[in-house]
Amino acid sequence: MKTSCFWTDDYPRPATLPVGDLPNRADVLVIGGGITGLTASRRLARAGIETVVAEGQEFGEGASALNGGMAIYGLKAAPEVVINRFGDRLGRELWQASNAAIDLIEQIVDEERISCDFVRAGSAEVGFTRRDDRVLAAY
Repeated sequence: MKTSCFWTDDYPRPATLPVGDLPNRADVLVIGGGITGLTASRRLARAGIETVVAEGQEFGEGASALNGGMAIYGLKAAPEVVINRFGDRLGRELWQASNAAIDLIEQIVDEERISCDFVRAGSAEVGFTRRDDRVLAAY
């Protein structure tokens, strides 16, 4: 059984990626080299901010790698749960932020010319219980 991500076979860690002690100084230290940390550090660096990313394992080793690169719309909680908890305005803003995240991924793929076969394929929300059936039908 293979215990490492299949995509690293075709795209191994770049040999030029520095490893070692952290520098004595940086404007910002980003903890975590997953999608969120690397996206934040990219944006900061493009703004001229000296940025260092610290990762305890391999870059992209966590959920960023384990999900096979899938990025879907939405939040962990159902939209009505988010709206009930945070109110209509903030609930809708959070939902829109999940949509904007997919736009950002596509933008980065285009700007950096990342050969990753990016596709907007959509997603499906499925239920597991009769309650889920009612919630999804109402949605």
